Amino acid sequence: MAVLVMEREQTIELLRCGDSKAWEDVVLQYQIPLSRYLYNMVKDKELARDLTQDTFLEAYQAMPKTEGELNLKSWLYRIATNNAIQVLRRRKLISWVPWAEETTIPGETNNIEDSLAQRELVRSALDKLPGKYRSVLLLHDDQGFNCQEIATMLNISLDAAKKRLARAREMFRDAY
Repeated sequence: MAVLVMEREQTIELLRCGDSKAWEDVVLQYQIPLSRYLYNMVKDKELARDLTQDTFLEAYQAMPKTEGELNLKSWLYRIATNNAIQVLRRRKLISWVPWAEETTIPGETNNIEDSLAQRELVRSALDKLPGKYRSVLLLHDDQGFNCQEIATMLNISLDAAKKRLARAREMFRDAY
């Protein structure tokens, strides 16, 4: 455990110094999950790719100014979330897409139509949720962040994150 903490601290220091290999590793590790998360938020693959690039650029520019302990994953998702919300506000469209496209298991042909219908029902239900509830639901259930991380990312209290998640789940159940 201590080795992982030291390794994370060393990685952060390399990133703060602008080490290109460290940044390359970070981009390779987080590019696909961030892009998928952003796609779920903005419903546009090209825009999600652009926002992913903007997130890394913003992180690269801001990293030297950071101090102390830094949870890199949460920090990147916070930047990505802020970028997406900013774009959606500009469009005056706060609308989120549910989970990324699922891949089918070879040899599995169990009612693909049912699966597609189910996915459409999920999308429709998520589209009915207000943006602040969709974001919490996606961050928690799709991206795997815990409530404390979500609270930090969205700059809200832990209680507010828990309440939003509970309300989002209730709203989703009602809409579904």
